[in-house]
Amino acid sequence: MGNKTNKLNIYLIKDEFSASEAIVKQGHKEHAIAGVGRLYLHESHTKPPTWLKDFFLNELDGLFAIFSAGAKALLLVTVPWNGANRTFAIAFGYGRLILQDGVIEERFGLKVVLNSVDPKSLRSIDKTSLGAIANKAENKSVALGRPPILVLISSKT
Repeated sequence: MGNKTNKLNIYLIKDEFSASEAIVKQGHKEHAIAGVGRLYLHESHTKPPTWLKDFFLNELDGLFAIFSAGAKALLLVTVPWNGANRTFAIAFGYGRLILQDGVIEERFGLKVVLNSVDPKSLRSIDKTSLGAIANKAENKSVALGRPPILVLISSKT
């Protein structure tokens, strides 16, 4: 059997937020993991999705077993870095929804990738910003000497 890989969603918390009350929304269970950090979670229970009744009324009652749970957990880990402490949030399931708005460094993931991979191996970077108007941007790597120059091509949809 092949090796199992787990996808991790890691967020860097902005410097100005250090207290968990400022980072995590209220109303979630909390559990300390010794030597690691604090886990925040929302217990999930299976239930029929809301759209089932909203769109199909009673048409599908008892015909199918359709359930959703929406599991979410968030692990806050604080690590020393350059003489200060930095907090990282590792989201599991829908765990990002436990974070307060505006507490994460928006370009952290992009910076990690750009500092981790060989610049010659990049061909393009696709990203989408979600908001009232979705922005799609494609960054093409154009090799004009060393290092490659990133050209931004942006379109609103």
